Amino acid sequence: MPEYVAVIKIPHREIRLPVTLTGTHEDYPEDYFRLEKNQSLLRQHLQEQGIYQIEDAQLKKLIDEWISDIKEGRKYSAIALDLLPDAITPPPTPIPPNSKPSDIFDYTPKPSPSISYESDTNQAEF
Repeated sequence: MPEYVAVIKIPHREIRLPVTLTGTHEDYPEDYFRLEKNQSLLRQHLQEQGIYQIEDAQLKKLIDEWISDIKEGRKYSAIALDLLPDAITPPPTPIPPNSKPSDIFDYTPKPSPSISYESDTNQAEF
């Protein structure tokens, strides 16, 4: 079972994407990448590696270049993607309205030490 690897080059790092093609997919890789399930897996793998937003056009470019390299018999492809800085930054976690800190964080308030005041009725001894 031949493994094909695409190394995605983005600013300041590289991401390795392996795929194993069998049967006719080796001769016709476009049939493999045309399947929505395989495109979703590719997008999911990119997200797991830190690319949080990839536009459909960028995914298509990546797939088209990879298919071309596979058809030429290359087992290794180096593909550069120009991503916006937001694509590599994780999306903010939405905070529901009216939430308390204990809903968001593992927060358990600690009891305050009790404060005692002396009474004003204390009289000094002579």
